[in-house]
Amino acid sequence: MTTFQFNPEEYGRQYSADGILKNGLVMDEMEGIWLAWATDPAAVQAMLPPCMDFAAPVVLSYIVKADTKFAGKYNEAAMIIPCVYQGKPSAILQSLLLCGPGAPQALYFGREMAGMPKKICDDIIIDLGEETASATIVKSGVEMLKCQLKIGEYNTPAGNEMFGANVPGQAFHQDSFLMKYNLEQYEDGHIGFENGRVLSTENDTLYEYWKPATAEVELAECADAPWASLPVGQVLAAGVGKYSMYNFITYKIGEFDAEENAPYLLRARFDGKLFI
Repeated sequence: MTTFQFNPEEYGRQYSADGILKNGLVMDEMEGIWLAWATDPAAVQAMLPPCMDFAAPVVLSYIVKADTKFAGKYNEAAMIIPCVYQGKPSAILQSLLLCGPGAPQALYFGREMAGMPKKICDDIIIDLGEETASATIVKSGVEMLKCQLKIGEYNTPAGNEMFGANVPGQAFHQDSFLMKYNLEQYEDGHIGFENGRVLSTENDTLYEYWKPATAEVELAECADAPWASLPVGQVLAAGVGKYSMYNFITYKIGEFDAEENAPYLLRARFDGKLFI
């Protein structure tokens, strides 16, 4: 019978050669769509937390099916914003939406370990064909993102730079920023924020296949996933691919004032029922 407590042998196995707690995550069997669009520079600057600096008026997004060892099958969509932290250029994981059988496990692990801004959504529908592809993200009853792709070439030459590393069979290293904090309640009853840490999450990525595409992207206003606040000015590029991410490391690179930055972090992590 399984009990709540690991016995010493069971716990030791978690740090064996094959253990996830020993080696970190492997995000394998990731297949789906990548998008890139130009957006309003003022909207990006308004959205970025105070500890992050503006880099470019660009939004990157992936919408993928996953089948991972640590969580099983689920679908995930992400909004990623280029930015700079203390002179280092990278990007911040602004919002992640998940659905499917493995979504709760992936959400809990990502939020507890790395402070990832993950939330459950209603549905993520992904259709991959030989010549076309499409995706729809549904959150709180709203079809908040819909895209249609025609496989063949990028919308603009910028795709060659943005997705130039996605060469099948050639692994590449990448990193991004995460913001983690403690949510605490105090003796007077109020809830506040402490211990703000900026994390770098790094991995190696290997594509099995990659196909450039031209995309059309439509965003709809959704209070619980306000992606439309970074509107589509021009779609720069898109693509369809299958890849794995491995050799993950996530570690602290700095600190931030959790109370000052909290207004920029809450909507990506909690739905509107929490707010007035």
